[in-house]
Amino acid sequence: MEKQKHKCRIINTASVAGLLSSPGMPTYHMTKFGNIGLSEAVDLQLQEKESNVRLSVFCPGYIQTDLHNCDKRRPEKFKIDPNEPYYQSEEYKEGLKKSSLCDYYRNTNR
Repeated sequence: MEKQKHKCRIINTASVAGLLSSPGMPTYHMTKFGNIGLSEAVDLQLQEKESNVRLSVFCPGYIQTDLHNCDKRRPEKFKIDPNEPYYQSEEYKEGLKKSSLCDYYRNTNR
């Protein structure tokens, strides 16, 4: 891209979850915060060397997916042990309540 000397832009996709936090999804937020931080740092490096390449981050808001049902498709060797303490925690139970509300919303608005 730099060798071509044309102005261009790389666009990484993160999420609004990289700009704010909520309980129950720490790993998801961590990856999105990391994506945004890396993108900003690389863009600053590109600017510093006066590159023709710029880097931006697209942070869409909530998009209804089936991600909360991933355990139903998980291979047997990666199955979750429901007896692990996390899966008995209040934090996990609250997350389940939220995901069932999302599922309800999706199914009633087709």
